[in-house]
Amino acid sequence: MQEALIQIEKKYNGLVVVKKLAFPLSEITFRATEAVLCVKNFDQRKNMSSLIYKNQGRWRNDRYPESLWKSYAKKSGADLFEWEKCLKEKESSERINKSRDLGLGLGVRATPTFFVGETKMEGSKSIDRLKGVIEGNVLKLKKREGR
Repeated sequence: MQEALIQIEKKYNGLVVVKKLAFPLSEITFRATEAVLCVKNFDQRKNMSSLIYKNQGRWRNDRYPESLWKSYAKKSGADLFEWEKCLKEKESSERINKSRDLGLGLGVRATPTFFVGETKMEGSKSIDRLKGVIEGNVLKLKKREGR
């Protein structure tokens, strides 16, 4: 799904903005989101997010996955002292809660959820399905603007 979103952003450069919001559905995914957000450097955070996402099967049922996540933070190049401090002090908790509250207010009940114009789509979608909905919305915008 991550690759599909990258392709869509490139294809519709300037017309489509991909905005990811944290919407953890359980305590363990809340903690995983904190682990990602505690990586401060943008590129390192992208790497950390990818490792967390790709390896969900390894940590999803682990009550204490922090040592595994720490290995991902290290692999991502994060400053481990700052990362551990951020986790301990729960620096990202408020941000995650605000994001989750926004999602709930928009009617999000599952991940992933996509909003394309006025269309809400829940669950993983093929890139062709996403492109079809995007192109339909782009055509609507062009008609409104008289193009």
